[in-house]
Order: sequence, then C-alpha cells, then structure tokens
Amino acid sequence: MSIAVKKKITKTPQYWLNSINRISTSFNMASRDIGAILNILTKKLKEELGVFAVAIWTVEEKTNFMKIEASAGISAGYLRYFNQTDRIRAGKGLVGKVMSGRKTLHTLNPKNEKLIDITRWRQAMLDEGFVATISAPMFVGKKTVGAFSVYYKDHIPL
Repeated sequence: MSIAVKKKITKTPQYWLNSINRISTSFNMASRDIGAILNILTKKLKEELGVFAVAIWTVEEKTNFMKIEASAGISAGYLRYFNQTDRIRAGKGLVGKVMSGRKTLHTLNPKNEKLIDITRWRQAMLDEGFVATISAPMFVGKKTVGAFSVYYKDHIPL
C-alpha cells in the first residue's frame, strides 16, 4: 500500500520574476483599451496567485463611489450588486477603508469582521462563499486610485 505525500511546492524568486515578466509582457502587448488590459491582468494574477478571485476596485472622483473595474473569478451577480445595486463609498467597508486609509487590510472571517460595517455587504461576501480577503491600495504618485483585492473560498495558503 502506498501513501501519497503532499509535497509543499515552494515558488522560487525566479518563478515570481518570470511570472511578473509574463504578466508585464501581456500587459504591454494588449490593446489600448484599459478595460481589456485590466481583464487580462486580473486573469493572469488569479492564475499566478492560485486564489479563487481577484478584483481591481476604482473610485469615481465625482461621486466617491467605488466599483469593480476588472475582475477574475467574481460572479456576475456579485459584480452587479457592488457596481449597480449597492455601491460602496470610499471609507466604508473593508475595501473602502483600504482606499481612504491607504493601507492593506484583510479578514480571515468575514462573518465577524468589524471592518465590514454594513450587514448587507457582509452577507453578500458570505453568499459568494468568501472565507477570507485581502485588499491593498493602488497609487499613482501620492494619489490613491483604487484597491486590489484577493478572495479565498475554501483554503488560505499560509
């Protein structure tokens, strides 16, 4: 009888440099349509990171509302909810606080996370099956222009 041993695969710095190079090349070779570029980027990042979903959030300057500009692995219903039905203002919810606070935030338990301060947003995350998320701000110079979020459904690599 043979026992299968699950070997932990360690990704070397060379692996990550090659991954970044592939992403950069596809980003530079893409069309000039920023939406198309961002969709290619999120798909490649989702694959390389080995996560369930990736989203790039932006903020509309006139309204201060956030929206998911590009994503991979996010359901159409989740996109529609946060982009049309119940928009998040910068400063509210976990991703909104990332934008306003200019620092990376995460939760390993959306069900009890105090940073997710609106019950219906918490429920949307739970309904989607997310068990953890991490969001980091995106800058252009000193200006915060968005947030990059990674979502996990069933396992979090530590």
